Amino acid sequence: MCHNLRKIILLLICLLILATLIPFLFSKANAESVSWLEEELENNEPFIAATEQRLNKSREDITLADIETVTMLSPEGASFIPENISDFKNLKNLTVISGTVSEVPDSVGQLKKLEVLNLFSNNLHEFPMVVFQLPAIDSLQLENNSIKEIPDNITQLSSSLTSLNIRDNKLISLPSEIFKINWASNYWPPLDLKPLAVIMSGNQITTDIPPGYLDDFNNGGNMLEHYDYRQGQDQLVYNGEPITVPYKADFNQLTPDKSQLGLASGKALFDTHEFKYEDDGSSILSDGIAKTPGEGFIIIKSTLSTDSNTFAKVRVPIIVEQPPIGGDITVNYKSNTGETIASADTLTGLLDAKYSSKPKKIPGYTLTKTPANANGLYTLEAQTINYVYTKNRSSKRSAILEVQYVDSNNKIISTPSTLTGTVGNAYNVKPKSIPGYQLEATPTNINGTFGETPEKVIFVYKKTSNIDTTVTPATQNEVKNKTGKVAGNSTGNTKKLPNTGDNNPVKQVATGLLVFTSALIIWRKTSK
Repeated sequence: MCHNLRKIILLLICLLILATLIPFLFSKANAESVSWLEEELENNEPFIAATEQRLNKSREDITLADIETVTMLSPEGASFIPENISDFKNLKNLTVISGTVSEVPDSVGQLKKLEVLNLFSNNLHEFPMVVFQLPAIDSLQLENNSIKEIPDNITQLSSSLTSLNIRDNKLISLPSEIFKINWASNYWPPLDLKPLAVIMSGNQITTDIPPGYLDDFNNGGNMLEHYDYRQGQDQLVYNGEPITVPYKADFNQLTPDKSQLGLASGKALFDTHEFKYEDDGSSILSDGIAKTPGEGFIIIKSTLSTDSNTFAKVRVPIIVEQPPIGGDITVNYKSNTGETIASADTLTGLLDAKYSSKPKKIPGYTLTKTPANANGLYTLEAQTINYVYTKNRSSKRSAILEVQYVDSNNKIISTPSTLTGTVGNAYNVKPKSIPGYQLEATPTNINGTFGETPEKVIFVYKKTSNIDTTVTPATQNEVKNKTGKVAGNSTGNTKKLPNTGDNNPVKQVATGLLVFTSALIIWRKTSK
């Protein structure tokens, strides 16, 4: 029993060892069975199958010598181009289509006899620069990729290249030199040169291409100025609300919001597009500056297109806001010594509105300096305008001011006073107290400056009592004259004169006594 158990254990151990070795042995056998072609082409099945088909041989039988005889290879669905593609040294046509190839290896540049490179429908994002190493390249087919730019030096291929297919990429421009030089094609009399056959439909090209250069069937879907014939061009559109900007906004300094732009076809704009605002002079803008409030329009166009290209631009509504209030403008009237000789004025208005100021006529002064900013525009900052005057020095220009005191019937109730002074000098007059009267009205010109012509200051009083009173005329001190002199003097109090027919009281008493005595004597004599 024990002996049988040992046999069973030994058998299990052998089986375990065998199970471990079998996969290794099989993998080694498989490794030894990989063909030279598979190793050479990095197990790139689309390239291997295309080689088998071209040589009509199985991969195990294909050698390097066989590969060197291949002149055309058309793999489909490849994810990359093997580095040893250079083994196909006599290859003239390499067509790698419907795959996910994202780059072209430098080894392709060793295919010096290659005339056609077709990379239709892959995942290229950049132009395959290796083509500049292909001296015999005649046709370059890059259709249905994601290439965003064609290099300017593509003209270096002009000695061999006759056709370029860039349909359905993400191009927005082409080098202008392409359309100015001769290529390896036939001469075309209307253009007076040998043009490159360019197939470019399905992009969003906005740059200028000379009229007549392209055919009528391979340029649609772009935004080309001269090619809206058999295949229509797309049109830039604006999908947003009117653009509201503050007064004096400068559209030359602003960048359009690309998120509000689109195409009439409904396709999304490529992210490489750049746009700018353009003032065509037909709206409320002035050289792109919003100087007029209200509604208007602005043009948004591609930075790469010509001004006349209507497909690559769109007219957009704008609203210019009302201007803000400008800073206050203070107008001062000062003497040449800096004194204020008249009250200042304040001007107000909207920003950029016109303003104008005028000097005042100030008695006794002559305007000697008009400021440069007497007229102008309101700004955001406050402004000051200073008119400067010089005081007249002539002593001959005297002035007269008469001060009158009247009742409500305009009857003079106190002796008028007269002040004299120099034109332009200040004066100040105060009312006086008149017994039996109360001031009723104060004139507005009790303060001022002496003028060119005589003036009057009239105080109006109303009577408060019928009792006869002593009237005291104004004295020199009661009428104040800052720089003038009182004309005419009034001294002391003037006593009231007796009424007409009145006698001296003493004489009246004496006369009475005399009459009484005479009457008494006569009465006594009569009574005897």
